[in-house]
Amino acid sequence: MRNPFNKINDSKNSTTSEAAVDTPTRAGRTGRILGMSAVLSVGLMAVSTSTPAMAVESSTEQTQEKALDTTIERASQTVTIDASAVTASIERDSYSVGELAAAVPAVAAVEAPAPEPAPAPAPEWVLPVTGNISSPYGPRANKPVPGVGAFHYGIDLAGPSGTPIQAVASGTVVAAGVLGTYGNWVLIDHGNGVQTGYAHSSAIVVSVGQVVSAGETVALRGSTGASTGPHLHFEVRVNGDRIDPAPFMADRGVTLGQ
Repeated sequence: MRNPFNKINDSKNSTTSEAAVDTPTRAGRTGRILGMSAVLSVGLMAVSTSTPAMAVESSTEQTQEKALDTTIERASQTVTIDASAVTASIERDSYSVGELAAAVPAVAAVEAPAPEPAPAPAPEWVLPVTGNISSPYGPRANKPVPGVGAFHYGIDLAGPSGTPIQAVASGTVVAAGVLGTYGNWVLIDHGNGVQTGYAHSSAIVVSVGQVVSAGETVALRGSTGASTGPHLHFEVRVNGDRIDPAPFMADRGVTLGQ
């Protein structure tokens, strides 16, 4: 027969087993509840911690914007003041900007006159004297006066006595005085083997060794020596040879017999 106490023991064992099974289940529920509470607490802390930071950041941006607005406003005021000062200065002097721009070139034009033109260079060769050609260069059939040669080595330019005779080019006087049938005679050396002579003058106004310029007076026209009337006997010598003065002077832009 089965012992009655065995049933009692079985009942106890069943109760103990159920209790053992239920205990872990309750423990799990409790753990889950505690875990959820912890998560919620952490979330709330995060929210409470991040919210002030957002507020501070927003406040900083507003402060910077206000500072920037203030700077812009001050700069605008500065520019406005400077422009007003310039305008006031211009108006005080009774000038507008347009008037000043128009006045500057006018003042420059008044204060900077055009430079004077440079003087024209002195001619290198000039006419010795005006007058008609009374005797050309070359052979002559009739001698005008006794003692003269059959060949005329110069050109005679007749005209009023006392007319200034000019050096045809710059040079140095190498002869100045009476020379036979030439009468009062002047010889000028121009260099490069070129010399010019002036005869029959009434007066000589230069001396030997004197340096003269083209157009400078060296004598006065006259009728000294073998002459029939006041005239200039004009000669050109190249390397000692007496050549025709007319083409020589024409090559240098001077026409004799004017």
